[in-house]
Amino acid sequence: MKVVGYVRVSKDTDNLSPEAQEAKFRRWCEQHDHHLTIYSDIGISGARTKNRPGFNAAWRALKKGDVLMVYSLSRLSRSLRDILDIAEELRRKDVHLVSLSESVDTTTAMGNAFFQIAGVFNELERKVASERIRSSLNLKRTRMEKLGGKVPYGYDVSQGKLLPVQHEQTVIEQIKTRKANGCSLKKIADHLNHEKVPTKYGKEWAPAQIFYILKRA
Repeated sequence: MKVVGYVRVSKDTDNLSPEAQEAKFRRWCEQHDHHLTIYSDIGISGARTKNRPGFNAAWRALKKGDVLMVYSLSRLSRSLRDILDIAEELRRKDVHLVSLSESVDTTTAMGNAFFQIAGVFNELERKVASERIRSSLNLKRTRMEKLGGKVPYGYDVSQGKLLPVQHEQTVIEQIKTRKANGCSLKKIADHLNHEKVPTKYGKEWAPAQIFYILKRA
């Protein structure tokens, strides 16, 4: 198994020296009979991975089944968010992670739980972010605020607020009635086109437009 060791030492005085980190890597690889290649970033902050040439070279060197080794997870990043993202990308690449300080070793069944935990936290954060966005949009709708993009059919906008347009609101009520009576979206669109009812932006009515009007209504 190939091990890609990544050494990072920032300008802080509390870092383990590059030589000490490398020695620990070599000792682990000798015990497990693995080949070791080392990449390093010396005097570089752990804030952003894209600004670290050593890390980027190590990342490119990783292939399926390889091991990325670090002395501690803080060598990957000072940000827990970044560490979780990196762990998720490693899992997708089918690359193992070994962190000596935290005893993380995903080449073992128990250690592989780290990837599972990282995935859970990633999914949780995505859901929380989605809920926040949804709540914000619902609040804007409640306040009749414009959400961005084109002004929706049935409204005009003034000072960031959506104001009902009466003749378009009448069309919306007709659409809702026809849908309640069992008409398909296509039939409703065809009827509006036949009656030459203007759309908001000068195009012919299409089922997708009817769908979004009903979704918003």
